[in-house]
Amino acid sequence: MGSIADLLGYTLNAEGEKSDISPETGGAINEAGEASSPKTEHAREVTMDAILEFVDLAPEDARGDLTLKKDLDIDTLVRYAIVARIEHELKLSIRDTEVDAWETLDDVLSGVAGHV
Repeated sequence: MGSIADLLGYTLNAEGEKSDISPETGGAINEAGEASSPKTEHAREVTMDAILEFVDLAPEDARGDLTLKKDLDIDTLVRYAIVARIEHELKLSIRDTEVDAWETLDDVLSGVAGHV
């Protein structure tokens, strides 16, 4: 499995920084517009693995603009199962209000990355 950047259609240069080229798939963008740290990249990989465990989605079809409810059919129970796995693996806690505000795959990836 490639990196999350690969899955979302981003091209990284040799130094690990994202290129200026927009992703072809409309995927997630690092909130700060900078390259991800190894910790952030790990958090995104754990998050994506957790989502893929509970959702019928091929990794190559993952895009940041996919909605959790409509596109991925993630209901409240599945959402919190995903969050529980993420919290357990990354040893962190995410507020329910934040989880409830997530609407897209990008929201989840960015939200979790913001906790590491």
